[in-house]
Amino acid sequence: MKIFDKVYKRIKNKCLSNYFFDYIFIKKYGGFGPKIHVIGDSHVSVFSGIDTIQNAWPNKSTNIFPPFVSYRIGPVTAFNSYKKIQVFKKILTFKSSGVNKKMDYVMLCFGEIDIRVHLIKQKEIQGVDLEIIVEKCLKQYLLTIQAIANWGYNVIVFGPIASANKEIIIDNYSSYGSTKERNNATRLFNRSLESECKKMNVLFISFFEEMVDENENTKTEFLSDDIHLSAKTLPIIYEKLKKQLN
Repeated sequence: MKIFDKVYKRIKNKCLSNYFFDYIFIKKYGGFGPKIHVIGDSHVSVFSGIDTIQNAWPNKSTNIFPPFVSYRIGPVTAFNSYKKIQVFKKILTFKSSGVNKKMDYVMLCFGEIDIRVHLIKQKEIQGVDLEIIVEKCLKQYLLTIQAIANWGYNVIVFGPIASANKEIIIDNYSSYGSTKERNNATRLFNRSLESECKKMNVLFISFFEEMVDENENTKTEFLSDDIHLSAKTLPIIYEKLKKQLN
């Protein structure tokens, strides 16, 4: 991220729109610096830079916002992500992916499905506190994070975003619980996940807090549809990420 810092700062100071400049700058120079390979469920689509659900891997995704490269591996939950560990290995070692282990980053994007569909339901079924359900889910997800870190990759974790404001059914995945309940669960999930990432020396980034209002409802202006982030949020996420990487 620091390769073009001097040029970046000198030109950016003359630019009226920082976010627009960021886009132009990384579009021109991004191929020379580190890439961020984002692997996850359909929520990786925001990192493509367009408001379209990306093709499922191994089909190629459309990526217009370097340094991000997105890989959608289907409706995989954080809880079950470790079962796909061989898929992660294939993506990261395929020559066409062009992953530079020393320079690049691998960002994981899971958890929204767990929260929208399963966690609150399992809390009621098992008759336990939500904290226990979240802990069980994270225990499985952390296996995935640790495995990729152990392979020698620089790992970033993107926390689940705010939940949908209404009951929905998408590809047989429904929402469970109220928006407030699910957003409270998301906050708990993200805080616990961030804490665990710090213990593992893994970067954690989230856009959740920006997405909820004072009533714990989700701000729809950040969404491209009922549940997915709009690409217009990508420059903001990129700015937050740069602060952590520099």
